[in-house]
Amino acid sequence: MKIFKNKAFTLAEMLITLAVVGIVATIIIPPLITNINEISWAKAKDNFDAKIDQVTRQMNINGDLPSGTNISIETFADNFQKYIKVAKRCESNNLTDCFVSTFKSSGGAEVTTSGLTDGTYLGHSSWTQKTLGLSFTDGTNAIIAYDPGCTYLDWVNNQGSIYIASTTGKSFIPGNTTACLAIVYDINGNQNPNVVGKDIGELNAVLGNDDCVQVGSLCVSKTNLSYNAIDTTTDKTYDSSICGSFPNNPYCASNAWAGAKKTCADLGWHLPSEAELTSIYNVTIKNSGIKSLLNMSSLYWASSQMNAFAGRARNFNDGLLGGSGKGDDNLYMRCVK
Repeated sequence: MKIFKNKAFTLAEMLITLAVVGIVATIIIPPLITNINEISWAKAKDNFDAKIDQVTRQMNINGDLPSGTNISIETFADNFQKYIKVAKRCESNNLTDCFVSTFKSSGGAEVTTSGLTDGTYLGHSSWTQKTLGLSFTDGTNAIIAYDPGCTYLDWVNNQGSIYIASTTGKSFIPGNTTACLAIVYDINGNQNPNVVGKDIGELNAVLGNDDCVQVGSLCVSKTNLSYNAIDTTTDKTYDSSICGSFPNNPYCASNAWAGAKKTCADLGWHLPSEAELTSIYNVTIKNSGIKSLLNMSSLYWASSQMNAFAGRARNFNDGLLGGSGKGDDNLYMRCVK
């Protein structure tokens, strides 16, 4: 009689297999979990932003979005809570009862929550009234500031729009009721990672430790940056134009436009292109909150040149794009990344 033996893995083979599976798992699973978390956080932040937009629009329609007077944050919060469920309110001297005590800004700097006591710390220099902490029933925590001079939007006559003048005439743009608020919020409660851009979002707010304002895909430096003209008769890196004598190109030895480009490059950023500068300007026209945060006016350098004599520039007062002599050091500069 012929006897058949069943083949099987030996104990050593099974242990080796399990070890290989464990190694592969330690490599693959953490990045996968991180990616899933980031997708979840992004969706939750989008939902929160949309909710705040809906709530403030409804408040505006019902006359519960105070405007034109020095309304306190408590008065606003009383009205706010008619439209959204809040589990807890915390005064500005006790914010850590509603928000994690420290967290990271998008630039990696540590932010101390107890220091965010008024609107100026959320990026609005004229909002000196105190902040308020809120814990919502869905688990989201927030710190909010309110603009006491918030402009009422006339939904009946203007369909929720603001009447403005632009370079192409007068027109209506969509009303932005969230511009009345600045909010830093944590959709993950007090759980890690507690980082702006991950589980912590900013709605019409820029924390003092952040170095830029997010405008679409660009991050724009928060303030006008200083720069020095450079001598492009010897350094052609930032302006390859042929240098000559007056009147063809008198500014090669003192080239402010090239100096602005160099300053941004030295920071690891870049001077905005014409298209990027146009995009930034268009956002400031449509979004009063971003306009207030950036506080840009007058002429700003673009990275492109008009000719050997002039660099491109955009006027943030009237939106016009033109050029200015490369030696003109009166123009302002913002870097982007």
